[in-house]
Amino acid sequence: DAQGIPIESSVQVITASDSGVGYFFGDPVKIIDNYLITASLGQGRGGGQVYIYDLDNDLAEIIIPSPTRDASQRFGCSIDMTEDKQFLFVGALGIDTDVSASGVVYCYSLTDDGYELYHVLDSPWPTQDAGFGRYVEVTDTQLIVGSLNTSIVFAFDLLTLQIEDVMGLGLS
Repeated sequence: DAQGIPIESSVQVITASDSGVGYFFGDPVKIIDNYLITASLGQGRGGGQVYIYDLDNDLAEIIIPSPTRDASQRFGCSIDMTEDKQFLFVGALGIDTDVSASGVVYCYSLTDDGYELYHVLDSPWPTQDAGFGRYVEVTDTQLIVGSLNTSIVFAFDLLTLQIEDVMGLGLS
């Protein structure tokens, strides 16, 4: 006979208020304090959306749409937020800058009206199909950004968004 302590648990299913089949809702997922942040990568949704749910407030939902509404940009392929929830960073690895699919990171700041775009961070070394913004991670003082098809990771100062370090294969 198996013995143990009975565990009480509950399962809560979170679905986007506007979600549909095939939208890749829930990839990726981040938990920051009482916020659950996820995305829908834009299959038929005009470029993707980011969803923020307040887990302490009956799952109050904030939806941040893609700024360009371009379905190929993969807006929301990576997401992270500062611990104080003041800044939100969203990768879009398929966005075209000077070259095709070099990628960007959209930088949002919390205002009285919600999260507003304040900066678009381009790759410091744009190359075709690099996918800059595929990986986004926030530390206490830095924004770390990686690419899909390069071996380079950039560390930016979190407040100024100036490059502090470049790491990767083949760099001297």
